[in-house]
Amino acid sequence: MYTIEWKGSPHFTSDVRPPSGPIDPPPLIVLHTMAGSLSGTLAHFQNPQTEVSSHYGVGRKGEIHQYVKEKDGAWTNGRILKPTSKQIIQRSGNPNRYTITIEFEGKDRGGAIDPPQYQAGLWLIAKIAAHWNIPLTREYIIGHYEIDSINKENCPGSLFPLVHADARSSVQMAPRLDPTQQRPHCDGVFKQRNDLCPSTKSGREPRLHGEMG
Repeated sequence: MYTIEWKGSPHFTSDVRPPSGPIDPPPLIVLHTMAGSLSGTLAHFQNPQTEVSSHYGVGRKGEIHQYVKEKDGAWTNGRILKPTSKQIIQRSGNPNRYTITIEFEGKDRGGAIDPPQYQAGLWLIAKIAAHWNIPLTREYIIGHYEIDSINKENCPGSLFPLVHADARSSVQMAPRLDPTQQRPHCDGVFKQRNDLCPSTKSGREPRLHGEMG
């Protein structure tokens, strides 16, 4: 079990989905990497002038920050440009209204994440998916580059343990989510890599923000 620290951002669109969940179709989970550190990202999201946010941030030590409530839309994803995600292509519109977003500390390392961060990320994804009845497949858990393949091709980054090869495949996420496990299951949504896995302001509509990653 992890502790989620509330670090509210003023940048969000209110009530884009009912708080009780689940809904049909379910929201997508979009994974990003931070443009800086966890503390720098917090300051950026809380700055009244930036008009950028995300739902969650996961630090390298496994810290989890929440900036926006899941029922609200975070200002994260920016515009849709040559998307590769099947769900994004089908739904179109403003992806901030039908996604829940997670930022991972690590852009300065090409998206590589540490084992505690990996485990915290798995736990958080599973928690979100359970509440909203989101399938644990690559169709519903995507990278930012699958929304904007032109400007965000490196988000979450080439070293992020996400299956990049086929954004439309129904690859299952790691089935075991117990954070006490010594060896994380690095398959599915998180791809096995030897260098990543041990042993192995308002409620107004923004102008499609999202430049953190």
